Amino acid sequence: AHSSTLARWTLDFVRGYVDQVLADPTRLGVMESVAESFYSGTTRLRFSWLDSANRLDLSAGASGTSYGTDLYGDDTDLRGSASYRRRLAPKLLLDLSGAGWQFRRADFPIYNMNQGRASARIGWSLGKRWVFTAGATQAWSAFPDRPLDSDSTTAESSRLQDLGVGASLDLGWASLTTEGLWRRNLSNADVARYHGPVLSMRVQNGLPGAVSMSSYLLFGRRTYDPVTYLVEGERGEHTEETVLRKDETWQVGVNLSRVVAPRFRVFGDAAWLVQHSSVETYAFNQTRFTVGFSVDLIEPHQSRRAGGLADLTVTAPLGPRPTESGMRFQFRAPGASAVSLVGGFNGWVPGVHQLNGPDPNGIWEAVVPIQPGIYRYAFVVDGEWKAPQDAPRYEDDGFGGENGVVEIRKWPTYQ
Repeated sequence: AHSSTLARWTLDFVRGYVDQVLADPTRLGVMESVAESFYSGTTRLRFSWLDSANRLDLSAGASGTSYGTDLYGDDTDLRGSASYRRRLAPKLLLDLSGAGWQFRRADFPIYNMNQGRASARIGWSLGKRWVFTAGATQAWSAFPDRPLDSDSTTAESSRLQDLGVGASLDLGWASLTTEGLWRRNLSNADVARYHGPVLSMRVQNGLPGAVSMSSYLLFGRRTYDPVTYLVEGERGEHTEETVLRKDETWQVGVNLSRVVAPRFRVFGDAAWLVQHSSVETYAFNQTRFTVGFSVDLIEPHQSRRAGGLADLTVTAPLGPRPTESGMRFQFRAPGASAVSLVGGFNGWVPGVHQLNGPDPNGIWEAVVPIQPGIYRYAFVVDGEWKAPQDAPRYEDDGFGGENGVVEIRKWPTYQ
């Protein structure tokens, strides 16, 4: 059995606009809308190790955000995460993950936050296209500079619990993921305790011009414990009133990205959120637009090592190579009965480009005429999607695996 080690270091720059809505925790029910342009920079370092049955990911990142004015200060955050995926059976996966996050806002420490998260999920594949999941998540949040009240030295903290189920459908040209969960937030602050459902739907697909698109729709409903709010009257006066607060939130977003060079990607996204609330001052709309680019400071590198002495046979790389008739794709699968190539050039439809083989070394091969461009690709071996072997570059496929990335600049001239 072969294993792979991947490393990636990226640097992102973002220019954007956000219509922020800031709640003042010291004045219940009072919110303020602030429209701001911003710049953001993020660096991420990630290591991945995987073989046929296991995958381990470790990542760390740091980012800073500067707004158009210094009214609310700049933001900085540090993040780290780890995830482990194991194939328990041919159609059963176990997914464990954990993460930590530290957020700081200069000159406004009441928004400072430390957070930790742990989750476990089981995935079961049905046929070639469906995956069903069930899992639980536990998150802990602490606001070190936010006292419970003006006379308290105790800081606000909370514990978030999620229980959910989901389903993913692979359509070949696109993937659809839906999830429903029940969320409960336990907090030492009366105003922050709530429970309710969250429903989401996400679609990932490719567009002409080697553009990747990801879109989502999210709905959440929260019912809070009865608390006393500061309510504004018709004449502007404020009175205290004990009410049962209920919020409903809709959020929609879309992201477009394109690899324009081997280590360079451009992207843009837009998101819109609307919240309805039984407490009028908690009802608001929010918009966010960003454009930016991402640079691989360390290009994803894959090293493969053999699982035993019997596998120490030197073989030629299996990455795509140009020929007079097109691009040659190869995949080593000695015991397979059928291998096909899928990618952005054929709509990710299995069976369009079948590989011939295997040869005496177990290698399957196909030559495909493809126009110059940057393409993501993978293989389907006996109905199971597989990452390419010795691809020039790898990217996450959104399902815990990798797609290969190949750039075809122009065809060589043969004499």
